[in-house]
Amino acid sequence: MRNAFAVLIGIFAAFSLPAVAADDCFGDAQDQYSLNECARKSADAADDKLNAVYQALIKGQGKDQAAIAAIKNAQRAWIAFRDLEIESHFPAANKMLEYGSMYPQCEASSLEALTRLRTAELCLRLDENAPVCKGVEKNPKLTELGC
Repeated sequence: MRNAFAVLIGIFAAFSLPAVAADDCFGDAQDQYSLNECARKSADAADDKLNAVYQALIKGQGKDQAAIAAIKNAQRAWIAFRDLEIESHFPAANKMLEYGSMYPQCEASSLEALTRLRTAELCLRLDENAPVCKGVEKNPKLTELGC
């Protein structure tokens, strides 16, 4: 139990610190270019967190090649979904013309939101105290996992 608590605190800290840096970035931004850059940095930080959780999940499978292959296939499918989902938010062929200079910020914010949700899903699978059917808990308490 103590080990699980330490893991949860570590995950919470990892999820909290970059958000503070991103908030500082947005507070200092003076123009749309700067806001776009802040949103991209925030999306990149969320992606880094996702990759760390994903690698921990893969590592946790040990030598179970079937489980590793299934996780990798699911992640590839999620990336395809993510990209199509973002495209559905901004379907215009000429996005800058249609959505304006805020488009990069909006796209990065959408990317970040979807990435954080996926990270939370993967965090559930890392939880040692999760139900036997990991990842299918009806009312997961994601905040308790720091996700």
